[in-house]
Amino acid sequence: MGLALVASTGLDNQRMVLDDGFIRRFVVRQIATGCPAVNNCTGASFSIQGLVQWRGALRAAQRSAVISPLATQLRLVWTEQLAAVRTVPIQRIVSPFGHGFGILVAREGNPANGSFYVQGESVSFRLTYKDGAGNRIHPVGSLPTFQSTFDRTDPSGLQYWTGAYTNNTLYYALKHREALSVALLQGPLDKLKTSKAVVDPFTFFLPQIPVTNPSIDGYSAVFQTVPSPAILFTPAAWSAPIPDLLTFTIPTDALPGTYQFVTKARRLFAGEPVNATTAITLQVGTAAVTAHVPTTGTCNTCHTQASSLGKILHGTNDRSTCYGCHVALQTEPDTALDIRVHQVHGRSRRFDANIRNCSQCHLTTPSGPARGILP
Repeated sequence: MGLALVASTGLDNQRMVLDDGFIRRFVVRQIATGCPAVNNCTGASFSIQGLVQWRGALRAAQRSAVISPLATQLRLVWTEQLAAVRTVPIQRIVSPFGHGFGILVAREGNPANGSFYVQGESVSFRLTYKDGAGNRIHPVGSLPTFQSTFDRTDPSGLQYWTGAYTNNTLYYALKHREALSVALLQGPLDKLKTSKAVVDPFTFFLPQIPVTNPSIDGYSAVFQTVPSPAILFTPAAWSAPIPDLLTFTIPTDALPGTYQFVTKARRLFAGEPVNATTAITLQVGTAAVTAHVPTTGTCNTCHTQASSLGKILHGTNDRSTCYGCHVALQTEPDTALDIRVHQVHGRSRRFDANIRNCSQCHLTTPSGPARGILP
């Protein structure tokens, strides 16, 4: 079963095969509405959703090709449905922005003592989103409003989370498109580990969301969404200005060491989706630097800069940035880091090792169950 992508000029029927790939995921769901009782769908209405995901990243460098400037559409040919014609028109845009995406973070101000921040002290970070050429895609001081990104009138292509407004039963299958923009403050780096915490969604409306603390995991982590939930969940506020400056308060129980400010975002511009993550460090409680000590050691065997796996889905190759964000939610417990990593690798054709052999990735044998692995 395979796919081919064809660019057509629409003039002389000349075509160029751009790629041929393999099916990574094929999901079909039948939905029944109006069932009078559990296990009784008499008189119900039925609908079917199908999703085919095509990934050709195993040999991306060999598969890439230039689309002719004369091309007017793309056609997708699937060996299992040769009679079905799927075409997408090519729309060329004129924009001051280019492809690519990156985030620049600058810490505003310095700690009061000139050396390190202390418990209860505030620290601010300014976000600058840029295209691949380094051009800023928003004015200094503000980000595009949620309304302008939601109705796609903002020309920058920046995206925010719209999960609450997406009626899509294929949500989990398309979760890599979620576009949740967040900022995280976590540390000390030498204490980071997979969290045991479970986050209450009702805390999302606090000025900063508490993720974990030293009494639970031995380190602190707090985060904010961009924009805030007060805007995300209030349609009347969708046109409210969104500042590019985020302020965190160092937790009152924060341990001394090196902390990390991490932010991630997603841009979809002219058909190119790009995720980006940026992290910078700061000192809390001490000027002495502490470093993250990984518990896995063979990731770079596959995740090399020369391959398409050089950066993971959030656009980063820094594993230390994952801990404070990937904590279980009461409404979504599988966001925990160990569950998510096992799910991704256990279901991927690109990971051809034995997922149950812990030594493939772990430097020491982990304690407890290997969560997220299929039975």
